[in-house]
Amino acid sequence: MENIPQQPNGQVPQKGWFSMHHTGTTIVVALGVLLIASTIAWAQHKNQTQTANSCVEGSREADCRDTKICIQVVTWATNRETNETKQFPTPCDVPEGWVLMAEEPEANVKTYTNSEFGFEMQYPESWAVKVLEKGSLVTAEAVRIAFMQGNVEKLIFEGDYHDYSYAESHVGFQGKQKIGNLTFDTVGGSTSLFFIKGAGGRGYHFEVKKMDSEIESVISSLKFVDSETANWKIHTNSEFRFELKYPETELLEETPNVDWVVLALHDREDRQRFNFTINVDQPGMGFEGYNIVSRSTVAIDGVKANKQILEVSDGHEKGTKVVLFIFMKDNHEYLIQASGEIERADEILSTLRFN
Repeated sequence: MENIPQQPNGQVPQKGWFSMHHTGTTIVVALGVLLIASTIAWAQHKNQTQTANSCVEGSREADCRDTKICIQVVTWATNRETNETKQFPTPCDVPEGWVLMAEEPEANVKTYTNSEFGFEMQYPESWAVKVLEKGSLVTAEAVRIAFMQGNVEKLIFEGDYHDYSYAESHVGFQGKQKIGNLTFDTVGGSTSLFFIKGAGGRGYHFEVKKMDSEIESVISSLKFVDSETANWKIHTNSEFRFELKYPETELLEETPNVDWVVLALHDREDRQRFNFTINVDQPGMGFEGYNIVSRSTVAIDGVKANKQILEVSDGHEKGTKVVLFIFMKDNHEYLIQASGEIERADEILSTLRFN
């Protein structure tokens, strides 16, 4: 241990000026180094964050490739050369030559419905549907339709009354393939075949020469519909250009106004059993005293709609549920609501078509 000499008065000598300032300088330098390191780290984090954000909202796929961070979010992109729009699992999966899109594109689709064979599909607005005449390729108990883009035959779909037979018996059987939420038995070749069993055990199949994202979208939209709606009545509104089918057990009343229209549908015997209304451009609609039970997004004839299920929060009707569908179409605001047996609303809305 170092011996510190004592002063005559017995006090320990004070440190000199250089010693005290040398210690202070060391602390200042250390703090400066720490501040610089923190600034560099923050700048790197900011740069990574900005680059990562550009992967979602930027216009070039290179913005994503230049970063080590890849946000795990579904990303839409478009190919400027082919005008094809497609969904990718992450921004980093977007190939070169594609341009990232800030949000999911609005679906411009039409719906083809065949009540006789019990199916419907959505297809691009730029396509057309051609029902092929019965003959050597189409039996009397079948329907065969072609989806056309100009003069180009993009896709063939056929359905018939015969019992569905699996595709294993066909040469070139390749097993099962899932497209969207549907599973098909597939047969390869110059023209690929996709077989599926539909309503009433009927057999359906697609014929595809060259698969692309638009064709996949059409195939995945295939939905088998209840043939019971085939005999429903049809109501047409020429002003807003839509039609709706409804059963004879329901009473329909339309109340036009100068600025809006209300279409009311309810059970003939008991209005409380089921009450359904379509309000177009009607102001002042509100739902106080309700709690939101659930929210979701659905498609109504290709139009995105916000679906909400509400529940009365108080009073003698506490617990009563109401379902709402809200969307815009041709610059008109639609508010569709139903009470009572609200599940019937989905069935009726499946018949709503815009012309």
